[in-house]
Amino acid sequence: MAYSDYDDEDKIKAVYLRDVANRLKTLLNAQHVQIFEHTVSHGNPLCIPAHDFLICQHVNLLSKGPKASRHIPNLYRLGLHLQSATSIAHVDTTSPWAVAMAAQLNPSRANELRSGKARIQCVNFWRPITGPVQDWPLALCSATSIKEPSKQLEPCDLVYPDYVVENRQVYHDTGYDWFYASEMMPNEAWVFLQSDTDPSTKPVAHTAFPLSEDLDPSSMPARESIEVRALVYYGGFEDVVDVDVSKSITPS
Repeated sequence: MAYSDYDDEDKIKAVYLRDVANRLKTLLNAQHVQIFEHTVSHGNPLCIPAHDFLICQHVNLLSKGPKASRHIPNLYRLGLHLQSATSIAHVDTTSPWAVAMAAQLNPSRANELRSGKARIQCVNFWRPITGPVQDWPLALCSATSIKEPSKQLEPCDLVYPDYVVENRQVYHDTGYDWFYASEMMPNEAWVFLQSDTDPSTKPVAHTAFPLSEDLDPSSMPARESIEVRALVYYGGFEDVVDVDVSKSITPS
């Protein structure tokens, strides 16, 4: 796709998302892929005071009643949006949230999906749409360096006006191993795991970061990228062969 095409939602869904879904299906030897979200970022991370970005500790995403209330990030009060890179280390989803999303995308098979018969992963496909990336590249934390996920990753709720996402924030630890691709180009991509119903796997935390605080950010082009989030199924979906990008929705 041409650079200008990434501002065309219809073309992204008709061309780019379908291509990514097929690539993931082949790369991961999956039985079925459903893309539920994509984000095009035009710019480096927003500088937001800590008191204007509230993150609450874990409460049950699927609970109802008073305990289902959430702390709301005040970005919308500030007139800001999240279409830029983030400088907070995080994991995008939890396994319970991904299973709930899978059930919502496939209501006729919701009970089957919740039963655990099918293995479900949430996988990200990230790539720059301009290059080379000269500042604020995406950094990935080696999953093997996260020794105790239950202690090092904190489930949190990100609350938007219309939906809630349960992600995981990362506690500081000097033992983490971080990696990034130098001067990444649009013909390169990261594919990394965010959640898995197989408890033996670990997610990949990620964040953007400045290459040097001494560099003048105005002298370099802003990082521009597209990130796709997909549910990937193994087992229990033998009868589903078509890659599905038509049901992309946001969870309520």
